[in-house]
Amino acid sequence: MRELKTLREGWDEVAREERRSAAQFTIEQSVSIYLALCRDMAPQMEETEEIFRRDREAYLTELQSRLRRLNDFRQQQNGNLPKRA
Repeated sequence: MRELKTLREGWDEVAREERRSAAQFTIEQSVSIYLALCRDMAPQMEETEEIFRRDREAYLTELQSRLRRLNDFRQQQNGNLPKRA
């Protein structure tokens, strides 16, 4: 039971660090860091592609949706309404 508590505390620390980083970096910096991590992890991703394909596709779909909403928000802030199909 103690190991579980230690694990949870470790994840709490990760969550705190994520919140701190989110406030510290711009969107562009965050995307740049993400792409650098993808590049660095490419060999491992290729090795596990078959195992995690569905999870990665779902993640990328969600990421694309978020980026689209961010773009829409920025266009609205600039007074340009996005054109929807």
